[in-house]
Amino acid sequence: MTYLLGKHPYITLKVLFQKDKWKKVDCLIDTGFSGGLSLPREYQGHFRKQVFIETHLLLADGSEIAADATYTKIRFNGKEKEVDVLYLWGTQKHWLV
Repeated sequence: MTYLLGKHPYITLKVLFQKDKWKKVDCLIDTGFSGGLSLPREYQGHFRKQVFIETHLLLADGSEIAADATYTKIRFNGKEKEVDVLYLWGTQKHWLV
């Protein structure tokens, strides 16, 4: 389901967490959508123990940040898709899609 909260677009997704547990999460839709899911680093332990890779991201202001990355599955509108997951530092209030 997509909806507005104030002027910000959100979407409800089912995300596959550790041990095949699906959980509904509300995500802020990022207008620079790259096809993945960005989560605060504190959620990294909620996923299966996999090999995480370090990736480097170029931000709009020209700066570069490093982030751990892996993959998981999401469900939306009855469809399932594998997506990249980035774990970012900071205190993001919302998950980004």
